Amino acid sequence: MKFILIGNLSSQACTDCNSPVQRGRIRLYSTEANRETFSEIAADTKDTLALLSEKQQDALGGLLVGEGLLDEQGNFKIALSERYQDGPVRIVAELDAPDGKDSKKGTASIYLTTLLPNWEYGKDQAQAISKWAYVIPSAFWCRLLEFFDLWVICGKVGVCKHPGKYAAGVKVSAFDADLIKDDALGSALTDSNGHFRIYYRTIDFKKTFLSPFINLETPFSRVLGPDVYFIIEDNAGNELLKEGRPEGKQDGRKDVGRCLCVDLCVDIGDIPTKEGEPIWMSVGSRLTISTFGNPNVFDNDGYADVGAGKYAIHSTTTLDGQVPDPTKGAATPLYRFLVGNSVDGNNAPASPAAGFTRIVGVDPGLYVDGAHLGRLWRFSPSLDFVDVKLSSSDFVDVTMPDASISKGWVDVQRAAQRALDNDSTLSPADRVLSAWIWVSSPGQMIGLNTLALTNHAAHVAPSGLKAGGAVASGLFPIEKVAIRFESIDRVTKAARPGNGTTLNAMVVNNSAPIARLALLRGVNDVGECSQFSNEDVGVAYTFYHPHLGSSTLSANSADGSYHSWPAPSTSPTPTVPPMSPVVSLPLTSGLTLANNSPRPGIDSVNGSGILLSPRPDHTCTYDVYLGYVLLRHNGEHVEDGTSIRKSFFYQA
Repeated sequence: MKFILIGNLSSQACTDCNSPVQRGRIRLYSTEANRETFSEIAADTKDTLALLSEKQQDALGGLLVGEGLLDEQGNFKIALSERYQDGPVRIVAELDAPDGKDSKKGTASIYLTTLLPNWEYGKDQAQAISKWAYVIPSAFWCRLLEFFDLWVICGKVGVCKHPGKYAAGVKVSAFDADLIKDDALGSALTDSNGHFRIYYRTIDFKKTFLSPFINLETPFSRVLGPDVYFIIEDNAGNELLKEGRPEGKQDGRKDVGRCLCVDLCVDIGDIPTKEGEPIWMSVGSRLTISTFGNPNVFDNDGYADVGAGKYAIHSTTTLDGQVPDPTKGAATPLYRFLVGNSVDGNNAPASPAAGFTRIVGVDPGLYVDGAHLGRLWRFSPSLDFVDVKLSSSDFVDVTMPDASISKGWVDVQRAAQRALDNDSTLSPADRVLSAWIWVSSPGQMIGLNTLALTNHAAHVAPSGLKAGGAVASGLFPIEKVAIRFESIDRVTKAARPGNGTTLNAMVVNNSAPIARLALLRGVNDVGECSQFSNEDVGVAYTFYHPHLGSSTLSANSADGSYHSWPAPSTSPTPTVPPMSPVVSLPLTSGLTLANNSPRPGIDSVNGSGILLSPRPDHTCTYDVYLGYVLLRHNGEHVEDGTSIRKSFFYQA
């Protein structure tokens, strides 16, 4: 039986400020099912939270049966080892500082809870899955920040003249109102909902007129926080809000605690995202384009540069933004998306409309069904809602003023009415569109299949390539496209605000990498599942992809009781980058072959002078992994890392 725990861990700094816990891992320990254990299971998780010392962690007891890394959304998926035979598990989170920087105290070990998983067994009884999620409450999270010497400001930026509207993509900078010189605490861009988060350290505001030559440490046990004020700028550097020292000395801003929660607003006039106006704002929900105050996360070359790396877009994605209100009748505009060859960088003016020859929803392969446009609500006679999703039947042809036929226009009215008509719980009288309230903030405007944007979805490795050899031919091209958004009045066919919004360059890639891994006896490839006895196990590898993020080489015994890492032999076999000396590392580490984050960096690695050392000390089957992460994004999250594997049997 294979047991798999799928979960999510997030933190709460403020009531309206939840964020995924990204930097760390989850460890699972099996434990005896006794009275003490069941008391822990029954306890509220807020009562079980504890920061563990090394001694306390050892005393926690239990047998390690699984561990897994937290991804950027705080998700984890852990396949428990064969040592787990059902029953309760203790959950420990080992977290690094959430600002991405090193902490003097290192990793924090936190006992979260003891869980009796509710296993859902598959039909074949070969696998069982349980799901668990937890939010670390603000009272504990803000104290944990003190462990890392961290402080956080969490808030949102609204639009003063438009209650309920939020300013996306503006830069929020925080300062400490100091006696001699104000300290810059940090800055952040707001997301599509106007939220932002700024982490800073004590050293960022505990400075004196002697700094940086002398930084005075407070002699008191409690460190008083900074006096905080803000400056907010749009993506062109124009100041939208400028506070100063007086605001930093007000109640609620003076001597702030580890977690400061703020609501700010800016006056940016009548923004064009008013109700009913279609505006394209992002690729997926995460990758904003330059439009109406949004920052352009795509760099001039077309990479989605979101701080941790420069990403190519892959797989299926959505183009998101403000979807027009379908309840407005003739006032509901139409919109569409076109694709062209990329000839300009994103720092240049919008590419000419004549270069966009393919229409999403018309040209084969580009369109993906099911984009979530928004939701219809009503409050009487009962509280109901109906989700509205885009279908290929919602595209219309339009006769333009010059009598030409224009194709591929999305009619949200048609989609909304179809959703009401297909809801069997509604009577005919309940299906009157104008009686409903439209909510889309923002919505998915259309689905896009990026596989149809590339000419090189599959590649063939150079003839005769073996593990250890360099890839010198058959290199993949860097492909990019341009995307244009158009919007017109459904009656007059005149252009609406936002018409012509263009992303000049977007790098796309759906190519599988070229990957080779071999086990060697001496210099000879022994194939899969060979037996070794009291001898070195050689490893050769080759990996190539134009968007390589990182690559590692690792090995472990199938029973999890032994792990070793490849190290270079004394032979002068060239490798990129140079191999590390023999080291003993934790189970989840490995020998780093490449780390290209952010790009530009190398996109291929190869080597053959690699040995498993020290030698395995007991008889077992062993797995060798060539792991890799590609710098690709689908607008919602980065692509998961994966690996290829070779196995051998070792007779001690």
